[in-house]
Parts: sequence; structure tokens; C-alpha cells
Amino acid sequence: MDFLNMKSIAICVALVHTISLPVSIPHVNQFTSFSDTFTYEDDSKQQELTHETINSISQKFMDTLVQKTDEQYRVTNFQSKEELVQEFRDFASLSLAKEYVDLYYKERNNQLYIIPTETPPWLVKDHEYEISESQDGQATVTQVNSSELYGDYIIEMEFRFNEQNGWVLHKVYYN
Repeated sequence: MDFLNMKSIAICVALVHTISLPVSIPHVNQFTSFSDTFTYEDDSKQQELTHETINSISQKFMDTLVQKTDEQYRVTNFQSKEELVQEFRDFASLSLAKEYVDLYYKERNNQLYIIPTETPPWLVKDHEYEISESQDGQATVTQVNSSELYGDYIIEMEFRFNEQNGWVLHKVYYN
């Protein structure tokens, strides 16, 4: 998926290394097919992290990250990084949103500009993944992927449940 016209692969690779946080893959104790769900039970109610929820949040994140621009790469719907970061608040942690917005956008003359490059390696819809359960309403989705641009990579998406927004994307790790 083209973000905008790519100036060079070197820029893209440098950006990926900036956000790459090496982690070891935790022991995965539940494999999910697309009809399976991870269930978190607390004293008040039961919440499910479904395939649809995972894909929806993942897609919303990418749709929000990729903003419409004019010919000079100026973002048309937002004027600041902070304004764009706030757009993620219903489905992602603000710290994660800030990390990606800081990486892909710059502010100049009270305007927001995208840095022309490719989108980051991301969860591939309808490709198998595993879910590992954690304590306190957390789950990690792990997917092994390959692309021409990034080669082989493992993406881990940490989801957390909160009463206000339900499941939100909290962190993303690459290996």
C-alpha cells in the first residue's frame, strides 16, 4: 500500500528501524482461527477480543495514520500532530499514536506535513495469527509475514481492554 510517492527505500528502512522494538516472542498458549476469540473475564462482565475487533482496530489505525494531503504533502484535515494523535483515542493508546505520528509527520509553519514513504509493516487481514493471553485484560496478537519491501517480519500487537473504549491497540512490536 503506497503511503505517498516513495523518495527512497533507505528512508523507509531507517523509519522501520526507528520504531522496531526487539522482543522475544512469548509462549503462545492459544492459536486462533478466524472464528475463535480470546475471552477476558472479570468480576463485572465478559469481553471478547474477536477476529473482527482485531481487524477493525488494525484497519482504523492505518486509516487514521494515512491522511489525505495536497501536492506539497500538507495534510488537509489536521493542522498539528497533537490534533492527529487525538484522532486515535477511541481505538489506540495515545502513546502509540504519538510514536507513529512523530515518525510519519512533521509540523512546519503551523501546518502538518506527511513525510513521504511507505506504510509500516502491518497486520495482514485474513492471514493467520496467534493470540497469547496475559493478565488484567491484555492480549498479544502475533503474526508472521513477508513482503518485498520489509522481507520476513513478525508483528506483535498488544491489545488492552478498558471500560471506556473496550479493546484498544496499546503497543506494536516488530521482530
